[in-house]
Amino acid sequence: MASASSSSSVSKNAPKEDQLWFFLLEDMPVPSFAQHSRTLSEVRNMDITLRRCLKITNAKGDVNDYAFYIHSQGMSAAVQLLTDESIIATYNLYCRADGLVLIIIRGKDDPSPNISRSSSYAQSLADRRKQSAARGIAVPELPIQPKVRHKTGSADITTMEPITEQDDVVSIRVGDDDFVTFTKDYLLGWLDAELSRLKNPTKIVVQTIGPDGQPRDVPLTAEVWQHSLLRGPWRDAFAGIWDRHIRAQCLREEALADLSTSQPGFRQSCRDFVRDLRAFGDDTRDRLLAVPTASHGGTLESALRALAEKRRDGTICASHDLSPIFRGCAGDCLGQGQ
Repeated sequence: MASASSSSSVSKNAPKEDQLWFFLLEDMPVPSFAQHSRTLSEVRNMDITLRRCLKITNAKGDVNDYAFYIHSQGMSAAVQLLTDESIIATYNLYCRADGLVLIIIRGKDDPSPNISRSSSYAQSLADRRKQSAARGIAVPELPIQPKVRHKTGSADITTMEPITEQDDVVSIRVGDDDFVTFTKDYLLGWLDAELSRLKNPTKIVVQTIGPDGQPRDVPLTAEVWQHSLLRGPWRDAFAGIWDRHIRAQCLREEALADLSTSQPGFRQSCRDFVRDLRAFGDDTRDRLLAVPTASHGGTLESALRALAEKRRDGTICASHDLSPIFRGCAGDCLGQGQ
């Protein structure tokens, strides 16, 4: 059995205990399909990988012959799974509270289930609803997403020239009938720059020039990623970024859960830290160095400089040299009510 705390297993804290997982193998032009269900407890006790999904559906061939997608009621669209780790990472972020999780397997060259239904769609949906009825689980339709279209009139912010249909473009739906078009190179460059600053991909805001010539901010929310960036002919350029993001988010959630369990005071320490941030600012270092040190005379900065001069040709011991200075400084501050 895989460890529940690892990224390769379903969290034992999943709130939907009667959850069902369905593994669906589709052959686009053929009305037949293979679909098998597993309970949440069964999935918890298996090493859930892409290869395991093939085995459950008795699919022939190798993982590289197929494309894998995951969907639940909590997701705006089905999202492609690129790695074994992305299965549970996506589940933990988006599917934990839903009654049903659907893994869809198609040929690697078949279209996404977001834009095209297989010949067996109605039959497999009826089968899922029949199996779920006894548990009272609602089985939604897998919505076909509206066709992403280019919005003419948008300008390439790097050249200020209008973006045309012939360019290598990416179109993002930001409203019911509102689309923004970028060149792929510009959007990827913006993403790379923001990711290098450790920005969350779903918190990045990209700037473009609208048809009226005015700057416009476009937030790349999770919905934008699922609806637009992970669909269309450009999706391969963004799928790797998304896969790394959801796996990192999953690891973050697991680490926080582990800290809360292993360190009983962790949450209170976080609250104390946030409260103490109000006492800090850009000039914190200067203010600390300017603290008077009656025990050593002068300020903390002068005490440290004197120590550095004294130990010019030797070493400074954190325990014997630095500790008395900082402890004395703290005592002086407390005595003065600072």
